[in-house]
Amino acid sequence: MEQTARLCGMEWLPPYVVLGSHRMNLPEIDTAAAAYRRHLEQLRDTLPLPAEAP
Repeated sequence: MEQTARLCGMEWLPPYVVLGSHRMNLPEIDTAAAAYRRHLEQLRDTLPLPAEAP
């Protein structure tokens, strides 16, 4: 997958994984969801925007 992303001119990022989600209770799911949201916001705020096509 990493090589395919590079071939397409995309930046490879490691996957975000939540292990054991099938055994989580609701408060643990809420905590994991909040952490994922922070992760996505950090990506949004720190990754460079792609150049616009001509």
